Amino acid sequence: MMLTLSSVSKHLTLISRSFLWLAGVGICLAASQVQAAKWQVCLDENPWPPYSYPISEQDNQLTGYTVDIATQVLSYLRLDYEFVRLPWAEVHQRAKNYQKNAQCDMVLDVSLTPERQSYLYFSQPLYQLKYSLVYDNGRVDVANLRQNIKTRQFCGIQGYNYGVLADFLAIRRLDSIQNVLDALNNKQCDFFIIEAAVLQNAIKKQLYQFSNMGCINLEGATKTYRLGIAKKTPQSVAYSAAIDKHINLLRRQGVLSQLTDHYSLEAKSCQGSLSLNSLR
Repeated sequence: MMLTLSSVSKHLTLISRSFLWLAGVGICLAASQVQAAKWQVCLDENPWPPYSYPISEQDNQLTGYTVDIATQVLSYLRLDYEFVRLPWAEVHQRAKNYQKNAQCDMVLDVSLTPERQSYLYFSQPLYQLKYSLVYDNGRVDVANLRQNIKTRQFCGIQGYNYGVLADFLAIRRLDSIQNVLDALNNKQCDFFIIEAAVLQNAIKKQLYQFSNMGCINLEGATKTYRLGIAKKTPQSVAYSAAIDKHINLLRRQGVLSQLTDHYSLEAKSCQGSLSLNSLR
């Protein structure tokens, strides 16, 4: 049978339409599979108010500035998700290894480091905090705070990013914020390196137990926090771009400003400041 130019064109059109239909079905199946997998949104098990913390220790329901942003972003993306509180070191291990039933797709309240960039995509900055030295006000003489400070015992948390401070300070790392606060009480630590604004907020909410809190800010020691997306999450590049796009939209609409006011993100005051050079 002789094929005319017209019949060849019709056959090619049918083949093209069939290919596009099959491709479309494949895309839909892939999308449905991605949507069927519930995203694991991981955060530090240490409460971090007013950014991410449980409404009560008896209730697993979470609230906070970052929680609200993540909820709005994930709802916009139409993703099924659940929040998972874990030890901070385990959060990063799960995001890095990304094993079935033990993965983290999104990480809340995470700071950027070169090592973390190997397994996470980072959103634009959401907020910034100052580092402080927290101490027992009943034990430390504020007037003589700067004397022999280099010989004091500094404590921190396993898995936390202390930036340049870790380069010249010997930081004793404990498992949780409450453990470090207990070590301050027991005179096993002299100073706790932490963002005082968060700790003051948490103690006020009775999420941690510590009395006579004193603090001094470290000049030039700040940390910027973001959302992180595990690179091994399916379609992570596309999701990362979409998340940043929606955060920009929330910023333009004034939603982030409203959340800032709602959660009272203003910095809390400490008793003066200390230069990093005095610790070197």
